[in-house]
Amino acid sequence: MSPIEPELLHARDAAAARRELLVETATGLADDEPWIPSSWLYDARGSALFEQITEQPEYHLARAERSLLGAHADEVASLTQAETVVELGAGTARKTRILLRALRIRGTLRRFVPVDVDADTLRTTVTTLAQELPGLELTAVVGDFAHDVTSAPLAGRRLVVFLGSTLGGLDADGRARTLDVAQQAAGPDGWFLVGVDLVRDPVRLRAAYADTAGVSAAFVGNVLTVLNRELAADFDPDGYTHATRWDQASHVMRTGLESLTEQIVHVRGLDLVRPFERGMFLRTGLSLKFDRPLLERELRAAGFSLERWWVDEPGDYALALARRPRPGPPAGRASSAPTNRVRSGEPPR
Repeated sequence: MSPIEPELLHARDAAAARRELLVETATGLADDEPWIPSSWLYDARGSALFEQITEQPEYHLARAERSLLGAHADEVASLTQAETVVELGAGTARKTRILLRALRIRGTLRRFVPVDVDADTLRTTVTTLAQELPGLELTAVVGDFAHDVTSAPLAGRRLVVFLGSTLGGLDADGRARTLDVAQQAAGPDGWFLVGVDLVRDPVRLRAAYADTAGVSAAFVGNVLTVLNRELAADFDPDGYTHATRWDQASHVMRTGLESLTEQIVHVRGLDLVRPFERGMFLRTGLSLKFDRPLLERELRAAGFSLERWWVDEPGDYALALARRPRPGPPAGRASSAPTNRVRSGEPPR
């Protein structure tokens, strides 16, 4: 079967997206506890460093998710019978290929719609997939998955995929917006597969963010070089050290940089001056650690019902498969159609 030429859609004007990012960055840097949008982390060097992070022995997430997908992709394919797979924050879609192949074997998959902010990464992803899975329609959407997913061509039975515990990297409002977008993209009776990092021992948790090879530190520290280049800032990369903050009460890990001295940073591209006290934390990311009840509540609020819950052997990571309930019959009328609903599986703990 011959490859089908991939399509690359730009959901929003690049200049408008840039303006939104600058406004968000200015807001974050001016906050009492300064922060920056995590998208600044992923320039070419940052993306390469992140790929290295996923191969570090302390970084369990990628291995756990890959293993769970390998063990349960056939069941996901059987339950969903998806014709269209939409992936939020797709990146290279390395792990997702396990699922795509299972759906191809099942004979249902027609189209893959990866969504990501990085056009170059998406172009490489769909070009590679066109060779690996000839005949698959590939429509990549360059944009913010929280806003731009519905600009993609969505048809047939749909499965929305959100891997890498990216959901936990959003605040409560961001998670609610993203889950709402996911249910819109899934459509009536559609499915949603999400990977989440779980609450566990804080010592082991911190180790995942501070690998002994120093790749995580290099990844986070690289953002200062990016800000200096893109925003005409004068951050001193040697004036900060990689740091994490774990909040046991909220189960949130904050990652970022700690100022080693008192210093003043000029961000000319934002017409902003930011003083940093010694020990002040500049947040570059956050990660909520889930348990099943929390995820189930948030899924239910977005209109999904949790159907399957798979956990890796150490209990560190979970894949959850949820379904958007089929619309019921009009009031006063009974339906004779079978429901075909799947009963929830028990957690393998």
